[in-house]
This record gives sequence, C-alpha cells and structure tokens, in this order.
Amino acid sequence: MRPYNQENRFGTTPVMDAMEKGCDAILPTLFKRGALPDYENKNGITPLILATRLASKALIAALGRA
Repeated sequence: MRPYNQENRFGTTPVMDAMEKGCDAILPTLFKRGALPDYENKNGITPLILATRLASKALIAALGRA
C-alpha cells in the first residue's frame, strides 16, 4: 500500500485529513506523490464522498483535477 493511502486508526487517509482540516492546497502534492483520489477506506468512504458531505465545491473540483 502506498503511504499516502494508508489509513490511520480512525480510518482516514492523509487526503481525507487534509480535506477535513480545510488544507485543500496540499491536495495536488498528495496526488502527485501517489495518493489516490478515489481510494475507498475500510468504512467505504472516498474523498469524493467526504467532499460531498463537507459540501465543498472547491474540494470536489480539486478531486476532479487529480
């Protein structure tokens, strides 16, 4: 497994953590380093699902560019 897709004990990945904390500027770097924009965690959550839950058009757009 790529380290940028590894889940922490809460089941979130670095991409998901960045999204939840509003650090969307780091997303392109994470994707360039191998994070998968469509990675599904053990709870069945993907970054797109999370962005939708957060109601963030900017995050959804960032995922579309990945």
